[in-house]
Amino acid sequence: FSGYFDMNNVHIKIPRESIFNSTFMYYMQNMLSPYNRWIVTFVDKLGQVEQGVDAGGLYKEFMYKLSEEAFSSKLGFFEESETGLLLPTRDSLHAGKDYNYSATYEFLGFIVAKAICDDIKIFPNFSPIFLNNCLEIENSFIDLKTYDPDLYKSLVTLKTYEGNVENDLGLYFSLTIEKNGKNVTFELIDGGNNIPVTNENRLSYIKKVTDYYLTFQFKEAVENFRIGMSKVINMDILRLYSGEELRQIIYGFDKDVFSV
Repeated sequence: FSGYFDMNNVHIKIPRESIFNSTFMYYMQNMLSPYNRWIVTFVDKLGQVEQGVDAGGLYKEFMYKLSEEAFSSKLGFFEESETGLLLPTRDSLHAGKDYNYSATYEFLGFIVAKAICDDIKIFPNFSPIFLNNCLEIENSFIDLKTYDPDLYKSLVTLKTYEGNVENDLGLYFSLTIEKNGKNVTFELIDGGNNIPVTNENRLSYIKKVTDYYLTFQFKEAVENFRIGMSKVINMDILRLYSGEELRQIIYGFDKDVFSV
């Protein structure tokens, strides 16, 4: 592939068979200026340049197909939540193992921000939980309901349990999570594996569990995604919106919003 600058334009040739890989390579070589117009030329699987002049339509097609590939389960950096909305992949073993983790999340944030600036609706339908993290908006306990309804219900049960929490439920300030394909123990507080959950401290436990699942486990992905976005957009401007509002800016309104 090749690319070059021409006045205020960036000309890029994109093989249809490797849209994501080619664009990522342009990014890593600092060929994709966020402030220039991108002129796209597609190349077919035989290496032949497709005919046509990019008057805007090819660029929109390119951005949608790029985002469709970039946020696919096949690539592995994002996965669907219980409600079908996208969140960063929880198990890093499956998060784009053939790519540089930090650089790719940065690139994905860059592409999303570029689409926002160019007013192009793209493929990913992000969970507001993820976007709240990008905007540095704290997720609340009620947000857990859209992330994992079963976990939310179990914590509501714990919150209202009238018996002896420590004796009856046998919980501790730790979680068993999957990391790199193995189950490991994650302590919610120092020494949490040996600190029981009681009637007195259960609200603290619920807060720690909520923070882990809605914020902490996505921390590295969010930080790199935010770096990529900030190369295109002043994040202070984006922070004028909520996570749900930003989701609609990126993806558009859900189809059933307009159903009668």
